Amino acid sequence: MKKKMLLIFLVLAVVALMAILIAFLATDVFAPFATGSIDERGEEELEQIRQEEIAHAFDRQNTIFGSIVSSDFRKKQPTFMPINLRHPHIDGISLNIYLDVMFYERETGNILTYEHIIDYLSQEFEDDGEMRIFTNGRHPEIAEYLEWAHLYAHRRNAFLDDLQAIYDAYIEENEGVPRAWMRVMPLEIMYEILRKEADPEYVMDLTSIKNRYIADGRAVVSEDGRLIEFIVPERYLQGQSTSDG
Repeated sequence: MKKKMLLIFLVLAVVALMAILIAFLATDVFAPFATGSIDERGEEELEQIRQEEIAHAFDRQNTIFGSIVSSDFRKKQPTFMPINLRHPHIDGISLNIYLDVMFYERETGNILTYEHIIDYLSQEFEDDGEMRIFTNGRHPEIAEYLEWAHLYAHRRNAFLDDLQAIYDAYIEENEGVPRAWMRVMPLEIMYEILRKEADPEYVMDLTSIKNRYIADGRAVVSEDGRLIEFIVPERYLQGQSTSDG
């Protein structure tokens, strides 16, 4: 009886050891494949998250800089477009960005030049190959500006609305003066409007400036005399931006 019990115990022990050995071998052989699959799925998910974060960063940047860099949220694939003038300007600038940084300095005291932003937007990658986007930690001044611009978008919009209202009032008060679109207005005229915005008592003379542009061949008036178009130099019509002015 004792021998029979001992035999049964030995058989059960052998079976248990074999089960442990099989389980160990299965884990040792197949674990790399299972782990690789998990790691691969993890890497794919991380890459998807990374692409979504980049697309979100580009979209946030586009909102302020005027869709100079574009992204497709449906495909979550951000794409880069070099700085260009969506609305070619006689002075070769993006007037919106020019006015935005001017207002930013006035409101905060922080100096961020138009030229600096244009340089930042001029290429897709850093010199070492890393994607150039304000979230990469290398452009804290751009990140700070974008954060401020989003937070105080209402002030920025109110400032631009005030400039437009000053110009509209001048047109109404000076019948017969042709109107120009604000986004393509020469800096010489814009500086007059800015002086008026800073000092309501200042008397603008936009008519003389417009007449000079027309006489110099740098502007033409529509047939009905209601609109004036400023002639953009050829060098600014090739999608190239300048920091002059």
